[in-house]
Amino acid sequence: MSKSKKYSLCSFGLAMLLCNYLAIAEETRPSPDIKNMSLTEVIANVIKKNPQIKETITKWNVKQKEINAAWGDFEPQFIGKYHRDKLDREASISEIQLQSGRRQYGEENEQYNFGIEGKVISGGNYWVGNTSSRQFTSVYKKILYDSFLGISYQQPLLKGAWMSSPLASIQIAQKEESIAYQIYRQQLMETISQTESIYWELAYAQEKYKITQESTNIARNLVEDSTQRVLTGKMSELDLMEAQAGLELRLSQQAESYQELMDTMHRLKLLFSDNTISENIQIVAKDPIITPDTLNEDVNKMREESLSLAMKMQPDLLSRKHELEKDKIVVGYRTDQRLPELNIKTSYGLRGHGENLDQSLRQIQDKTYPGWTMDVEMKLPLFSGIKEQNDLDAAYLKKNLSEERIKATEYELTQTIENITLKISSLQKRIKSTKIIVDFQKKLLEVEIARMQEGKSNIRKVYEIEKERDEANRKALETIVRYREAIMQLVYIRGSLLIDKGLASE
Repeated sequence: MSKSKKYSLCSFGLAMLLCNYLAIAEETRPSPDIKNMSLTEVIANVIKKNPQIKETITKWNVKQKEINAAWGDFEPQFIGKYHRDKLDREASISEIQLQSGRRQYGEENEQYNFGIEGKVISGGNYWVGNTSSRQFTSVYKKILYDSFLGISYQQPLLKGAWMSSPLASIQIAQKEESIAYQIYRQQLMETISQTESIYWELAYAQEKYKITQESTNIARNLVEDSTQRVLTGKMSELDLMEAQAGLELRLSQQAESYQELMDTMHRLKLLFSDNTISENIQIVAKDPIITPDTLNEDVNKMREESLSLAMKMQPDLLSRKHELEKDKIVVGYRTDQRLPELNIKTSYGLRGHGENLDQSLRQIQDKTYPGWTMDVEMKLPLFSGIKEQNDLDAAYLKKNLSEERIKATEYELTQTIENITLKISSLQKRIKSTKIIVDFQKKLLEVEIARMQEGKSNIRKVYEIEKERDEANRKALETIVRYREAIMQLVYIRGSLLIDKGLASE
């Protein structure tokens, strides 16, 4: 053997030792903590910690409290009043005569008022209680007491009457609570869909890294085999150099694939929004990338079911429908405010009069002097209600806008579902075809390696077929992941994602 050939073989031998040393060093390096997690476990952890979900839940709870607060308008209240006044003035002629010529008139009044007042759903206001007054005048020069125990009630007959106007604030609060709930559902579904998408990207990155590892192992075996063949004179040094170059290329691809895996893992960790999973922990997606059960489902049936569900469950559409219902309530309220005011006021009770408080109250107990009053009051705007009319016009415009938004949302949902189902149909066909290609490329590589060992092929041909096989594997995995994402998008857009994940009921 020539000196140059021995030198070349020594160089290749040293290169092989270096590769083996690097491989052993990588294998013996302290491995990080591994946390195997299923998709269900990841989603549960993300939902528990996600700040956006917490925010929407809080806003929903706020709207629930506002409903309770709106009912507080009908809560009875205890009323207590005290009034005192004193009057000194020049006496009239009749008062001078009654006061035996005294030209100054004086009067003192005190009034005590205790009772319960409130509002009823018909729009009326009531008061039940007792009023006692103490009066002294310079004419009679003695203190007189008046007492009243009874009830008063005021009922609007046109504007603000019956249930539409008094309950408007409660009905609006209920619709706003329904909108807040749909916003919470929307945020929850967005977070889950984002989590699932990244989870399958992680699973794909893991499989892609395994492919590069397998490719590197094949290249390393080829280099070792080629070295032995060069030593025995069955292969040229150029073929060995080609095998070594292929190994270096695959080591580079493996490092790049590993970095992609770490980047995807980091994106998934960010969704947890806390420090429970440190940087030293590596999350491993333990759910395998397998063909979903929906692969053989009828796409037309899938589309029809999705369109039907979307009209009933899609959060954005339901929010807009609740917004329309709220606008209708506002229109009803504004229509009521355009009416003239016509109120009837009535009261009934027992009265007492005496020179002291006990005497006046005793007359009430004896029911000696019952009495009642009734008033009718009407108010009409002089210029046909400028403010009320413009408020009503604005409410109608907003209601019409809400109706247009619902139509636009329904059209958008229909088109999106049509597009996704077409995509699903295409991916179903691609999954079936890529599986055939992967099986063929795998068999072809096995045959080509066997042919090379028999001296009927070469390194370049093996690398070409191995590259085609790896590409076919990657495309097959990518197609399955894209199919899963398309199914998830369909479930998300039709609004049934939470039910499908077991997080809500119909």
